[in-house]
Amino acid sequence: MAQTKKKRQRKHRGTQGGRVDANRRPSRPRSRAEAKARARSNVKRAPRGDQPPTWRSSIVRGLVAALIFTVLLMLIFGRSFGSALALGGLGWSVSHFTTPLIMGFLADRYGLVTGFYVIGALALACALAIAWMRRWAFAKRP
Repeated sequence: MAQTKKKRQRKHRGTQGGRVDANRRPSRPRSRAEAKARARSNVKRAPRGDQPPTWRSSIVRGLVAALIFTVLLMLIFGRSFGSALALGGLGWSVSHFTTPLIMGFLADRYGLVTGFYVIGALALACALAIAWMRRWAFAKRP
């Protein structure tokens, strides 16, 4: 005997990325009044950029950024890849220690916007100093 009481189930179709989305569309309206209210409200789903990030997207973005950083280091520095990584690690360590201290002081004293401008100017000065020091450090000496 056929089962007539069991409700139909929707297919869970997969995406190209390999994820299976069970609820792509909202459920059907239960009554005619609900259908009319939903049609009149014209409420649409929030754009993807307005949704909060997920752990998966954060991990993927971090891995892609690390890959791009590594490839650029290999292309720019060539054989001195180890020293470039050491110099980058030193820069990260120093900036993680000093930025909150400097930014906190400037934000309390002069305001947040001024603090960002000063931090930007300091970052530009450090980048120019590193470029000058790199040329000096790798210069061929007699």
